[in-house]
Amino acid sequence: SEPRQDRYCVAWNKLYKKELFDGIRFPLGLIHEDQWIAHYVFFKAKKITCIPNVLYHYLIRSNSIMQASNPMKHFSDIDAFFDRINFYEQNSLTHLFVGVEKTMFDLFKFYLKKCFDFQNFSRKEFKQLKLYAKTCFDFFKECLEKNPEQYTAQEKTERKQVYKFSFKDHINLRFGKKLRNSKTYNFLFNIKQRLKRHTKEN
Repeated sequence: SEPRQDRYCVAWNKLYKKELFDGIRFPLGLIHEDQWIAHYVFFKAKKITCIPNVLYHYLIRSNSIMQASNPMKHFSDIDAFFDRINFYEQNSLTHLFVGVEKTMFDLFKFYLKKCFDFQNFSRKEFKQLKLYAKTCFDFFKECLEKNPEQYTAQEKTERKQVYKFSFKDHINLRFGKKLRNSKTYNFLFNIKQRLKRHTKEN
């Protein structure tokens, strides 16, 4: 199977020749800035070597940028992927599209889970999230049309489920936390729990 491309994009697990960064700079103000420059650096490199040794230990902190920030900030990652797609198209590397799409889907699904945990989005943020989903789904359909043999039935179904928001998803993402903190929600939740217990007893 094709390796996960995002493993090779992060900046922290590599040593570079400084000349590779001539004319290339990390964008300012973005969380996933390494995604924006990886394809340019790799394209310039004449030789790339990977080693199996585990030499770097990644520490996950609850208050880190990855864990604590508004999940919408992470979707700049998706913008970086579309920059990569344009780069591949300009340099006759469209055979890499499916790998990009599959990695992008995994990351979208990961960030979407964070969104459901966050549950406090403005109308503008939710509209932007839906736009990201539509753009990703359109790219998937393009890849599927040109490379149908690269996708299983399960992969196709997963994308339809993840990229299409139901009315329930809309309510949870926009108002989930507010509803759960309301007296009405707690009242209805308690009734639901009592009905469950009553059904089990009978």
